[in-house]
Amino acid sequence: MSVFLKGPRFAESDHAVTVTVPQLVIEVLSTPDRQQGVELRVAQYQTWGVPAVWLINQKTKTIQLFEERGSRNLDAEMMLEDIALLPSFRVPVIELFTIPDWAR
Repeated sequence: MSVFLKGPRFAESDHAVTVTVPQLVIEVLSTPDRQQGVELRVAQYQTWGVPAVWLINQKTKTIQLFEERGSRNLDAEMMLEDIALLPSFRVPVIELFTIPDWAR
């Protein structure tokens, strides 16, 4: 998923391929296919100028954050937040892996 925070709202949603660099790319590593080559994809995103990449690993229940100032890993006990990119976004990591009641 690509997150565009600049420019006209929803401007990129009608394009099959965009030339605009997103502020954030989120990948859910839900299958072996998605996990394969992830290091290369992160390097490509960074080369293209994407300032933040989040890798959500369902198997390990962790999130790996790649930012301009470096990378860090979050486990299920931690809080996912990025004050600079998304000032009002804050969610416990475990909530991203919890199956909602309606889906059980």
